[in-house]
Amino acid sequence: MPHSPRVHAFGDDVLGDLDATGVAELVATRQIKPREVAEAALARVEAVSALDAVEHLDANRALDASDRSTGCAFG
Repeated sequence: MPHSPRVHAFGDDVLGDLDATGVAELVATRQIKPREVAEAALARVEAVSALDAVEHLDANRALDASDRSTGCAFG
């Protein structure tokens, strides 16, 4: 059975090995910016592009939305 290379997106970025709650806490306490999270997420999507897991990626829209974000889920 041929072995296929592993594909993963984890790296040394602001997302680290945190779950969504951990990332949200860092954003809420202004330890990281929403744009940094968006950029890291987009880089991870690109890193695993061979998986064809994303049908349509609108990176500009994601970055624009992160720039408008207050970093607080409650407005």
